[in-house]
Amino acid sequence: MPLIRLPDDPYHWIGLNDDVIEGLWKWHDTDKVPTFTNWYPGQPDGHRNANCAIIHASLHYKWSDQGCQESYKPLCEKVGLGHEVEVVG
Repeated sequence: MPLIRLPDDPYHWIGLNDDVIEGLWKWHDTDKVPTFTNWYPGQPDGHRNANCAIIHASLHYKWSDQGCQESYKPLCEKVGLGHEVEVVG
């Protein structure tokens, strides 16, 4: 059973993009390069205008690059009172 199940919304933005420098992926909120990645094999494939990262159910929730103009729901993180991070979508 997967860690998360999003059957009605299989695509979700994760807040990572390379829209400033192609191939240099950074988090939208911090402008930092990720210390962990979970790309699907062959991703990111650098297709033209595929500058935002998503997770997708059919890719076993691994990351893929996609055009930023798509209308997907964001997957967000929320810091709790004890500084634990909770993923909400």
